[in-house]
Amino acid sequence: MHVQHRLAYAVGFLKGKAYEQIPPLIDEGNMYIAGVEALIILLENAFSNPDRVRTAERNLQSLPTKKCNFSDYLADFQRYAADVLERRC
Repeated sequence: MHVQHRLAYAVGFLKGKAYEQIPPLIDEGNMYIAGVEALIILLENAFSNPDRVRTAERNLQSLPTKKCNFSDYLADFQRYAADVLERRC
């Protein structure tokens, strides 16, 4: 599949402020983005939490106080732990 088709497919799922990032990158029907991976990086840079590791650390500390079933607890724990470990590796 052609890169422009993949980009158009991915952009088709965007809404609101995420979609608003795209029009400045389009000229004469072509998106000036290297590929879907570059689109993901662009969106992460625009919308990700700049202090993700510290947020994950705080969430881990408050996790035992939340009331939820074990599978929800484990999923949250694994997600937060991955963010914290990413910084340390």
